Amino acid sequence: MTLMEPEIKILKWIKPNSEDKEKALATFEEIRKRIEKALAGSFGSYEVMLEGSMAKDTWLKNDPEMDVFIVFSEELNKERLKEIVEKLSETLKDLSPMISFAEHPYLTIKKDMFSIDIVPAIKMGVNLRPRTAVDRTPLHTEYVLKNTDERLRDEIRVAKAFMKGIGVYGAEIKVGGFSGYLVELLVIKYGGFRELLEATKDWKQPVSISLEGDGKKLKDLRERYPKSSMLLPDPADPTRNVSAALTRKKLGEFVLASWLYLEHPSLYYFSNKLEEMLVNEIGNLPLEFYAGNAVVVDIKLQSPIHPEVLWGELKKSSASIKNLLERHGFGVIRCDEWSDERSCAAIACLMEEKLLGPMNLVLGPPFHLRENAAEFIEKYQKAPMSGPWLEEDGRLRSLTIRKKLSPAQIIEDSLDEVLGVDLKKGSVRVYRLSQTDRTSNYELHRWLKLFLMGKPKWLLPLYFQSALGEPREEDLFS
Repeated sequence: MTLMEPEIKILKWIKPNSEDKEKALATFEEIRKRIEKALAGSFGSYEVMLEGSMAKDTWLKNDPEMDVFIVFSEELNKERLKEIVEKLSETLKDLSPMISFAEHPYLTIKKDMFSIDIVPAIKMGVNLRPRTAVDRTPLHTEYVLKNTDERLRDEIRVAKAFMKGIGVYGAEIKVGGFSGYLVELLVIKYGGFRELLEATKDWKQPVSISLEGDGKKLKDLRERYPKSSMLLPDPADPTRNVSAALTRKKLGEFVLASWLYLEHPSLYYFSNKLEEMLVNEIGNLPLEFYAGNAVVVDIKLQSPIHPEVLWGELKKSSASIKNLLERHGFGVIRCDEWSDERSCAAIACLMEEKLLGPMNLVLGPPFHLRENAAEFIEKYQKAPMSGPWLEEDGRLRSLTIRKKLSPAQIIEDSLDEVLGVDLKKGSVRVYRLSQTDRTSNYELHRWLKLFLMGKPKWLLPLYFQSALGEPREEDLFS
């Protein structure tokens, strides 16, 4: 199957032309020479290589990320790798360097239109175990180049743009979606963008995919990754699940969006402007119908936190807050997290009710569980309201008076318990959202509107397609 009209149109916006590619190679060469000059004679034998989507020619013009690998021929310990990254950070200080940490340190810099990761790695031979997580990357590049032609690489670009548009692209904690390499392997497996979307109709949980038809590798992966929503062995290292970071939620969003797109193809699915369009459509419409039932934890960060650490803490804190509120008797519809990744973060929860009533019904054990029943009676015999008593179902009950009725008060009194270690170092304010804005932060205000509307990115294309019909390309991509 070849690309059809919406995909052909989007390809002209996302496919780098010869000038784009020349600019990318020139930037790589400049960075390569600076790296080699900085490391000359100090760290043994190595090769500076262009890797990632640029090396595979699957990158997107509107998302120019570059991976520069320094591949060493012999193993270096973490202290030595840290020394290399720190030296490069000093050498490239004019390019806003930021040291990040995965299994070992790497450097991120900005140069012209490019965001560039500079990553030390150890050379990995075929059938050898990697010594660090990034050692497989050159083998990934080799596999993709070997198994694609220009047509298939264009199909990969379209698939990446589709996943970006619906909010499921990226294996980082913030997203929990499809990595670029996973997208490449899926398009290779099924033979094209539409073929991949069609294949989702037959996916069952957990999705198990083999590029080489080796059932034993999948069986081994199921044992190693029992909670994964998808299993796909890495051709460079069959013991690794390429889709390990993919959450069940993002897998489900991709499947639903695939079905919707196949039914009604549209350029909307490839645009990153739909959330802004929705916010503009809402305008100043009052959201008090929802707002009074929402509670916000507004955090001013003490200092910048690395994004992977920040989003990890935000997601764990959000789950803890939801659990806390439910333990106190609130019906929590959903919670979500936001951050500008600089100085602000927030968690918002939408509740079934604004406040709890003063009376709290406590459900006890069945009477035949003697020890449990005795403990319940002892605990609640002096309950200030009523009980304990036995109902027709054979279970004990008691009625108590709640001391805390407000979700904001409950969270505020438990911040030390529910917030991550870096988040609670900041300045924290907890409040119930009202129709009168409680924040002057435009980005947070915008996100809160999107949160209250509850229309996820995978659903927005259908929403706008139904309301507005097909858009002009320039309105979505220029």
